[in-house]
Amino acid sequence: MNVKIRGSASPPSREEPEAMEKILITGAAGFIGSHLVQYLAGQGYRIRATDMPEADLTVAHESGAEVMTADLFDLDSLKKAVSGVDHVVHAAALFDLGAPRDLLEKVNVTGVHTICKLCVDQGIKRFVNVSTSAIYGRPLRTPIREDDPKRPLELYGRTKWEGEKAAFMYYERYGLPVTAIRPTLVYGPRSRYGHALYIAGAVLLKWRGILGLHMLAGGPLNHNVHVVDVCRAADHVLRDDAAVGKAFNVADDQPMTLEGFFQAIVEPFGIIFQKRVRYYPWLWRAFVRLLLWLLPLGVKRLNQRIMIGWCHLTETRNLVPALRPKVDRSWLNFVLYDQHYDTSRLRGLGWRPHYPDFRQGIRETIDWYLAHRWIP
Repeated sequence: MNVKIRGSASPPSREEPEAMEKILITGAAGFIGSHLVQYLAGQGYRIRATDMPEADLTVAHESGAEVMTADLFDLDSLKKAVSGVDHVVHAAALFDLGAPRDLLEKVNVTGVHTICKLCVDQGIKRFVNVSTSAIYGRPLRTPIREDDPKRPLELYGRTKWEGEKAAFMYYERYGLPVTAIRPTLVYGPRSRYGHALYIAGAVLLKWRGILGLHMLAGGPLNHNVHVVDVCRAADHVLRDDAAVGKAFNVADDQPMTLEGFFQAIVEPFGIIFQKRVRYYPWLWRAFVRLLLWLLPLGVKRLNQRIMIGWCHLTETRNLVPALRPKVDRSWLNFVLYDQHYDTSRLRGLGWRPHYPDFRQGIRETIDWYLAHRWIP
């Protein structure tokens, strides 16, 4: 996706990339990783894109990147991937809230240790760790700042926090120039998880003729960010020496209420909220906690029904079988409390979101899904 970025004044400390600097991007076949390849290649960097041998690296090939397969747990292949690059943007991670603990820890924690050790040995100039706002969990205050307590509510957030701490340990002990970016809920073209599940859910509702819903009036706040703005944040921290040793929240301009969030997703499909239920925070949290307790009892059967319906829709409408909608119990943790993030630290580097309004960004994302036949 080619995006023309609105111009903004840059602080004097932000430098243009030196000619022919090379960046290794791990997880380059993933949602964020593939966009990082595409975007940073367009900014004049040479890109080495790496992912598992079975991964689809079509976007990397099309972006003119040097493509090299590597496994975080195959030391020889990873050494070759790190060798000869100036910077590393580590986007490889397991983002699946329903994944087992051992697998999350292996990828999101042990994997960071492995690549950081190699980066120290290779004298890498900058290591950018793609972390997540999920590390904060239940906030003590909003907007949430980078130095606020980390109290992740689910395994994914816990393992990403352990991985981020591991990266900064290599900064403190061995001088590896580490920066972390902590995007909130990321959406955009090619996403198969997160917001994509809600979009697929709206499609299924429309397909079944359900065009009116009950919804909370307002509800808890949550922040979003377009994947292009995550890439732009990575570019900013790569260019600025003041970013070394720091972490940066990445979010758009305004948090959305739960009502506003779902309204922005379902309205393009002609679905409306027929009735709004008054929002009482204490009652809502009790309801969500009850769901967290009840869902395991029937989530497997529910997901089977969802997949049967989605596969039938995909076949009858000749869609690209890219999405696999499902219910993940752990997603409910994100709507228990307000999740509103302070991005002033990143703005201090000159960063501004290209997509400040979620409504614009999600509509363009839905249009992309339609154009590429991911949804009917």
